[in-house]
Amino acid sequence: LKMSEVEKVIAEVLQGLDSDVLQYISSVVVEDGRIMEKEDMLDLVGPLLVSADFIADESQAESIVDKLIEKLRVTVSAKFERPEVVLLKNAVLMGGDRESETSAKPEALLDPMLKRRGGQAFGTNVVEEELDVHSKAAIAKARADAKAQAKRALLAEQAMREQLLMEAELEEARRAVARARLSGQAPGALGTIESEPFELPNPGGGENLLEDVRLRLVPGHRYGLIGRNGKGKSTLLRHLSSRRIKGLPPLMSIHYVAQELPLAELNELVKPVDMVLRADVERVLLLED
Repeated sequence: LKMSEVEKVIAEVLQGLDSDVLQYISSVVVEDGRIMEKEDMLDLVGPLLVSADFIADESQAESIVDKLIEKLRVTVSAKFERPEVVLLKNAVLMGGDRESETSAKPEALLDPMLKRRGGQAFGTNVVEEELDVHSKAAIAKARADAKAQAKRALLAEQAMREQLLMEAELEEARRAVARARLSGQAPGALGTIESEPFELPNPGGGENLLEDVRLRLVPGHRYGLIGRNGKGKSTLLRHLSSRRIKGLPPLMSIHYVAQELPLAELNELVKPVDMVLRADVERVLLLED
């Protein structure tokens, strides 16, 4: 039975399947004119079809295997002819040609399913260079993982730069309010505070946390932010403190306390006592003057 005929039958049943997978299935389902048993074929073909995204799960493989066996039986019975028994004229010593066969070392094809396991097929050391479908998938996955890792590193670097920039803006806002208090220019007005419409970006990328919203604070009320981690509570407070939300009084005093400190080189030597002293901005300005 020519292998191309088996491949033709299998390709007809499994239309659209990867050519490497088709070639492997063709090489094992029929051997010496005998079709593989149904259970064995299910164990072999099912996982291959699932890994190649040909079917959703192995429960769908049984109907495909039944169709394969049906068509292969027709092809094998029509095309396969067993060789006739020939009576030899002379006696043949079994194993007499073993030495010459060993020295010749004929090359054999490598089973593509064993290649990814580092195995040797059919007792030979010859390994084909062509990659099977699983090796190709592994290489593609490694490339995708490397690309995703590089993207995550870039996003982390951008987030750190943005955080440090906001820290600088926050410090400048604190100093501006403290200078106004020291010079007596800070107003003492009491009234409703309302911001302009603003958006709150997501520090980790993706969609904005808030879109086209206004902030309104009424005297005599206490406000709090409630929500799970990652919902933007700290991000909103940082934007308020750094004056990124427009419409707030420019010299309004905001005392912002955070639990986290950006893990940047400029903060590596900062001690807890330094953080406490740094919070008194008026003291820092007086010492600088």
